[in-house]
Amino acid sequence: MRIKYFLFHVVSIFLTLLVTIFVCELVLRFWDYRIKDYWHPYVFQTTEPMVNQPDPVLGWRPKPGRYVIRDVRYGNEVTYTFWQDGSRATKPVFSPDASKDRVVFIGCSLTQGWGVSDQETFAWKLQAKHPSLQFRNLGVVGYGTYQSLLLLEDYFRRAGDQPKLVIYGFIDNHQYRNVATLSWLLDLSRQSCRGIVHIPYCLQGPQGGLQCFPPMTYPRWWGDRQSYLVNFVKDLYLKWSFRNRIAQKAPVTNTLFVRMRDLCLAHHAKLYVVNLHWHAYEKIYRKLLDQDGIENFNCYDEGIMNRFDKKTGDGHPNKEVHTLFTECIEAHIGQDIK
Repeated sequence: MRIKYFLFHVVSIFLTLLVTIFVCELVLRFWDYRIKDYWHPYVFQTTEPMVNQPDPVLGWRPKPGRYVIRDVRYGNEVTYTFWQDGSRATKPVFSPDASKDRVVFIGCSLTQGWGVSDQETFAWKLQAKHPSLQFRNLGVVGYGTYQSLLLLEDYFRRAGDQPKLVIYGFIDNHQYRNVATLSWLLDLSRQSCRGIVHIPYCLQGPQGGLQCFPPMTYPRWWGDRQSYLVNFVKDLYLKWSFRNRIAQKAPVTNTLFVRMRDLCLAHHAKLYVVNLHWHAYEKIYRKLLDQDGIENFNCYDEGIMNRFDKKTGDGHPNKEVHTLFTECIEAHIGQDIK
């Protein structure tokens, strides 16, 4: 009798849980919870070639080769050439010359020149105007300050030369990438068809320093692509566990600037930080960079840039804006490249 009573309660509890789960699932579906945002990647062309490859330290890096991608908005073809070291072409033929001083660009897609062909990037234009120097474009789509720092460390180890200048192209999104915010991890997972998924990141340590971590990706739970309820619970948990990251973005980014400065000084290179896209740069980082003795300047003029149709098919500056960047950068570093 006791066994039947016990089994009855077990079955009742089990059925109650099933009904509760079923009802919660129906409520979320009726509520139209945005599970589709997690299921569906960005709509890129299926014919777009994979231009990045996985890297155990950096997360991803450009894959050497020449690629032609059709601009989804304007219909024109964009040519991307990546040399064997992953840098984007700054002249027709890769011809290193140890007798020439080097100027190295690091940064994200704005530095790399995503959305415009090789000869339309500001790094190419500067190379054409100053043939006595060698300009290297190490910008990588999706990178932040930490990945750019890791890439620069790798360049110094492998290159066997000392660049005269290192110019880091900064935008506001780099702050969020440096601490791997939940929204950025989600964006990366939705861009997996472009080969950018895992990202290394840093957080503030208990003593005020940095704790840096190997590449991670957007967490996946069993059933989160089928069940609205699983995805809802996962969403709540991830938002709670990532809740402090955004507050850390500014101090982490500023510490990374200092590390980048020290790395350049150790290799007898001069560092410049150039703001390519952030209207609040002057209020937030200009004073901090000045205090840390880091040369910096601003090339983001919203009024000037808005006179042009500044966006390519997927939202990057067009060739006219790259010309403006060329003029701005040359005006600020001119005394170092004469």
